[in-house]
Amino acid sequence: MNTKTTIRGRRCNLSFAIFFAVAATTAVYAQKPERVRRVTPDGDLQQALDTTSPGDIVTLAPGTYRGLITISKGGQRRAPIVLRAEEPGTVTLTNATPPEFKLEFTNVKGDLYRAPVPWQIRWVMVEGHRNLMDYVTLAGLEAFRALGNDSRRMEHGPPEGFAWENGFLYVRLLGGKDPNQAGVEVHRETSVFQKKTYTLWGGRSFKQGDGFILDIRAPCVVIEGLKLHMAPDIAVQVNAANVIIRDCYFDGCIRGIESLGSANLTVEYCEYSGYPTYQWVRWGQLHGVNGKMGLWNTIYASNLCNTFIHHFGPSVKVRHSVVYEAFDGMWPRNMGTLDPQKTSEYAYNLFMSAGDECIEFDTRKAINLRVHHNFIMDATVPLALSPVQGGGLTVDHNIVYVSPERGLKHCTLLKFDCPWRRDYGAPSRGITFVHNTLVNSYHTLSWTKHTFVDCVFENNVMMVNRSSRWEQEGYEPTRYNIFTGPNVNPSHMPPMLTGADPGFKQAPDFAASALPVLPLQEAGLAEATPAFDCPYVDFRLRAESPAVDAGAPDTSDRYYHKANGSAPDLGAIELGDDWEFPHPGPRWAVGEKRPWRPALPPSLHPRWVGLAEM
Repeated sequence: MNTKTTIRGRRCNLSFAIFFAVAATTAVYAQKPERVRRVTPDGDLQQALDTTSPGDIVTLAPGTYRGLITISKGGQRRAPIVLRAEEPGTVTLTNATPPEFKLEFTNVKGDLYRAPVPWQIRWVMVEGHRNLMDYVTLAGLEAFRALGNDSRRMEHGPPEGFAWENGFLYVRLLGGKDPNQAGVEVHRETSVFQKKTYTLWGGRSFKQGDGFILDIRAPCVVIEGLKLHMAPDIAVQVNAANVIIRDCYFDGCIRGIESLGSANLTVEYCEYSGYPTYQWVRWGQLHGVNGKMGLWNTIYASNLCNTFIHHFGPSVKVRHSVVYEAFDGMWPRNMGTLDPQKTSEYAYNLFMSAGDECIEFDTRKAINLRVHHNFIMDATVPLALSPVQGGGLTVDHNIVYVSPERGLKHCTLLKFDCPWRRDYGAPSRGITFVHNTLVNSYHTLSWTKHTFVDCVFENNVMMVNRSSRWEQEGYEPTRYNIFTGPNVNPSHMPPMLTGADPGFKQAPDFAASALPVLPLQEAGLAEATPAFDCPYVDFRLRAESPAVDAGAPDTSDRYYHKANGSAPDLGAIELGDDWEFPHPGPRWAVGEKRPWRPALPPSLHPRWVGLAEM
């Protein structure tokens, strides 16, 4: 039997029909072979990016590439434009001056040096990784005094810094070091700190920032394996959807990444250093400079008020990254929707050493963000719920740790509102704060008060050095929490479980927080830590812990939790489970390629933050 079919009204053999269908399918789904373009440091990277087609890969040979790069031709979801280091970790994109520009410092007096620079300087780095504070004026640098952000008065600043005035860059370094021996770096001539101009492209406003390194203006772009150094404004400006940034290292910038409304931004296996922002805040507190808040006010108003990511827009994913020595580590802002298909996520990140806040959730509209399985450590305020007026925030299964060795004397684990607001405005709403383990070796649980609607605080473990009263109207924690520490007052936290011991396998030794303060070391900022027998903390629960089976029943699905017993345990780790934390930061950052990082506190085994193999 000869089976026939009809194509466009004509009879034909079935075999021909099958051939036609296969050919048509192949034509539709076959993708153009990708082109790989190799660029060297002396080549034209901008020209290569301007002539790409979807699916093209631009590889960068090892070396340094200077100046603003704009990506204005994008790809497709299945055929993105890829900008990739040929050997990850060996390619640097920078706005620093080229080697032929020589800084020649002469001594003015004492530890004050100057070098002629004809353009305005607003960012200086020394010794490869240390950012200097801009004192703005020579008089400010000579006195080490600058305007405080909140106090609005002149306050003491760090005992090193710079100022540019009348065609000269003035520098004072720790210990009176000669800047000619300190590897001083400055940015190229840029108008970024003068009046910014704007153009319109595709219905959006774009900053024309020659203080950027990468300006991504087209969708479906992947950036891989790069070092982004000395912007000095924003290292990567994202103004398009479906951008992926992975395995990159950022330093020398006010913002690592800024995305003002772009959807589907993914940042993974990245690393950001704002060193030494946190160290100066801590040093100021330890030495009693400007009162109990130390240098916080001064740093807040300076170029060291730095942040890794500032983003708006839906479906932002930040995973497996390391952020340290920033002022505010992360600035999630209004995402514009509560659509569960467009939820943003921070997961398996290490956020540590923040001069102000590791994550600042300041939003008036929907934030639509889940923050889970992160390790968050050492800040003035690790988590700032301040305020979340549009709802949609879930914070679950995180460990928040103010360490006894490296924490701040005046810090709190949670901030519930901006304390300087004259009125409270709309309440915070839609916050779910569950299954977190929070430890403050120095101070209290919460600071400031606010009003809340439809918020949940449940199944958490808290251990603090100082007791404080819960004062949040409409946000009463249920009895399914435990509030512990050597000095807790049960009347501060009804109806929670209370006690001295949370039942950790190894609680931190709060006595380490009373170690004597040592003088600032000339060679660097870190306080030398006296010998102290400090066992590793272990946040897992013992079988006899009062937190075992003490969670709210029938909440596992809502709280992303699997109970092993009759009810969920309190905290981030269920009895019988372990803390799984994959290696964060660039996957190439091992051995000699590993960038500078602050040391972990002696009480914290590196396995808790995925760095045990390092």
